[in-house]
Amino acid sequence: MSALPQLPVTPVKWNERFERQVIFRLARWLPLGIGGVATLALLVGACVLAYSFLPTLEPSEPKPIEAPAPVKLTLADVQLAMKNPASATSDSQAEEGDNAENADTPTPAAAPYTPSAEMTAFVKAMQGLRDQLQRKGIDYLDVTEDRCQWTNSYDGSCGEYRKEIVTHGVGDELLNFFGRYEQEPIATAQRVSFPDNSIELSASENPGLPAMTKVVTELSDIMAQSKQSNARQMLESWLNLRQQQEASQQHAHEQKVDEQQQKYNADLSKAQETRTRKQELKSNSLMALAAALASLVFCGLVLAVIALERHTRALQASLQHFERAQRSSVPSP
Repeated sequence: MSALPQLPVTPVKWNERFERQVIFRLARWLPLGIGGVATLALLVGACVLAYSFLPTLEPSEPKPIEAPAPVKLTLADVQLAMKNPASATSDSQAEEGDNAENADTPTPAAAPYTPSAEMTAFVKAMQGLRDQLQRKGIDYLDVTEDRCQWTNSYDGSCGEYRKEIVTHGVGDELLNFFGRYEQEPIATAQRVSFPDNSIELSASENPGLPAMTKVVTELSDIMAQSKQSNARQMLESWLNLRQQQEASQQHAHEQKVDEQQQKYNADLSKAQETRTRKQELKSNSLMALAAALASLVFCGLVLAVIALERHTRALQASLQHFERAQRSSVPSP
């Protein structure tokens, strides 16, 4: 079997040399570079897509802030407030309501009323406070006297007498003040007598009666320690100081509640923004994955075309040289 003839080396044209040295090299490395970038984009897109499917942590609802402890005043606190009257603003007069009218016209009960233990303790504390006020020369009820409204011109006798208040008692004002501690639900007002049956007051059963009893007892103790000469001033100072401290305490409590609610709303807004961002990342990552896969397919096709082109040209060159060799080996006639 004869060996194949040695193929002669054919000179390469300049355009083919440029194509092989420049175009083919660019065509080889450019798809590889695009494929590397596409692979990196594929990995990053897969990670972002996985992150977008993670559940967003919802902020937990804040726990209710406990109500502040009740204000407790002592004789020293009231005496200090009396030395600095400008620090407390009297609001007791502005809060006087219709307690006197309500005390005179209670709502009739449908059935006989039996005071609860809390109501009994409150009424007993009120009687103790009334006794302390009377010992200090402070009237609990209004002091009235009959005064002539017009005189008969014939004999100079009084034609009509009418009761007029000479001294305003503090009972209605105190009942109105203690009413701020009432809590829902508030039952219908009832007539309740003091233990000694000396006075009746209008009061309502409600969960705030124990707190009202504590406040009444506090005032009664302070009045018992005060002097008769400044008992009235001590009472007014106690009312003003308690109103001031309770208002300050309530303001601080409301501020804490507002801050907690604002933080919760900010967390809710942040969670909503996170969900929106994840939706955007999911859409963008899907498009990036599709583009990366398309780039890889495109790179594969380009490399396949280049490989086919190179092999086709080499095969054509070999066939051409083989045909020339056959023609040269045939003897001429």
